[in-house]
Amino acid sequence: MSATRNEADVIVIGGGIMGTTTAFFLRQRNRSVILLERGLTGQQASGVNFGGIRRQGRALPQLAMANRALRTWQRSAELLGEDVEFLAGRPYARVLSREGRRAF
Repeated sequence: MSATRNEADVIVIGGGIMGTTTAFFLRQRNRSVILLERGLTGQQASGVNFGGIRRQGRALPQLAMANRALRTWQRSAELLGEDVEFLAGRPYARVLSREGRRAF
């Protein structure tokens, strides 16, 4: 049995879109990360928020962030090594799960 590691460079609270993405990119930068989530990752509000890419109705200062999120989602297969079936279109985008190809 392996010992549980209880220290890290960063502790991320919340395993939604923002928390998991933050943890992912911190690991890309060789930081150790502990991700805390009370349930399943992406199960709560992240399942319906379109991954931060919505640009319509955004405050002007948020557009750069939304554009960057869209570019990140467009590179998701390259970053993750697997096609997550990110489908950008009008009026919304969908990411499908592998299990049953359910839309989140």
